[in-house]
Amino acid sequence: MKQILSLFISILLASISISAQIIATDFVVRYKSLKQIEYTNGKIRNLMLNEEIAVDKQSAIITTERRKGVKLASQLNCLLQQTKAFLSDGYDYYSYDESNYDNRLIKIIPRNGSVESTELKDDTKLINGRYCLKALMKITGYASPLEIWYEKGTLLKPACFDYVFKDIPGIPVAILFDEGNQYNLSIIQSIYNVYLLDTFFIPTNIAEYAEIKNPEKYKSTTGSLQQSATQAQKMLAAGDEIEMPSQIKELLVYANKKTESATPSKNKITDQDIKPDSPFGEGSKLPAFSAALLSGGKFETSNLGDNVTILNFWFTSCAPCIKEMPVLNALVDSFAGKPVSFYAFTYEKTDEVENFLKKKQFKFNHAVDAKSIIDKLGVSQYPLTIILDKKGLVRYISQSEIITYEQIKNQINRLL
Repeated sequence: MKQILSLFISILLASISISAQIIATDFVVRYKSLKQIEYTNGKIRNLMLNEEIAVDKQSAIITTERRKGVKLASQLNCLLQQTKAFLSDGYDYYSYDESNYDNRLIKIIPRNGSVESTELKDDTKLINGRYCLKALMKITGYASPLEIWYEKGTLLKPACFDYVFKDIPGIPVAILFDEGNQYNLSIIQSIYNVYLLDTFFIPTNIAEYAEIKNPEKYKSTTGSLQQSATQAQKMLAAGDEIEMPSQIKELLVYANKKTESATPSKNKITDQDIKPDSPFGEGSKLPAFSAALLSGGKFETSNLGDNVTILNFWFTSCAPCIKEMPVLNALVDSFAGKPVSFYAFTYEKTDEVENFLKKKQFKFNHAVDAKSIIDKLGVSQYPLTIILDKKGLVRYISQSEIITYEQIKNQINRLL
């Protein structure tokens, strides 16, 4: 009887776990990635990239920013099996018809490579405020397996694209691997890769992300991107290199420490190299900034008064942001007439936010076109809520989960 009861409970828990998972076929995921190239002469070069992957039922846009403001977008159509490339530096715009269709969303293994096995481990690690589990993935052609740290809860299941992490029961937050010297170049010893999840969301309108914006801007170019190599290389070589964020440095330190054979080098990343990206933490004071408000007036960190202050970071197509708005509105109503202030910040323009607010109620004071502030604070996860006490010190930071009414109400009451 006990065995039957135990079996029943196991099946019930498994079914609850499965039902709790979200399966996403349309999604946007953004990674910061690093290639650390070690040359045979001992020198090391770090190349940072920003990557965005937007996927819907039959198309995908993979955008890579190789230098600040220089973006290469590949538009994939899985029904027609066609690829078109779009290259821009904000001044010049070129488009290319690619002859080879490649339906891989994340190109981290060789084209002729394959996944031999995936092993889920019990190890846990907190990365960027996300509780992660470990997996090892053995790839044909790589001497060592990919080390993947993933967050459970959402399964990415693109309809008609090759997604290498389909056997990982969650979203990869960090991916670390040594690809060696797969191209057999005499000057290269090895290439170590780090991918770090920047943002993930399921937009209410995926077409805003899975389509090229203003395609008429791009000058159609004869031949593929590879055939126009001189033109493309000139643009891709211009501009400033993307700086390495502290979270990537931390992962490199972790990788170096766990590899006993790693030899010290003045070019390697060490603990002393790490400086926090985000200039605030719990108990700290926000850096000084100000922002004009849609309703008139101004938000200033230097003039918060004797109020508890709630800051929310959001954007109009962020599904989790929209989901928590009734909670945020209820908090505004609950603390009306009390020394509590509510402000919402978004990088979007005035007309986008005003059009949204005509359809959806969001009772906060709104600061729009606030990209410089968002970048200054290092905000990369949405939605994000920060609570400041009456002295302007950070007392609460949500860790990318959708907040609850009681959770924030208790935090505010504690500070009044």
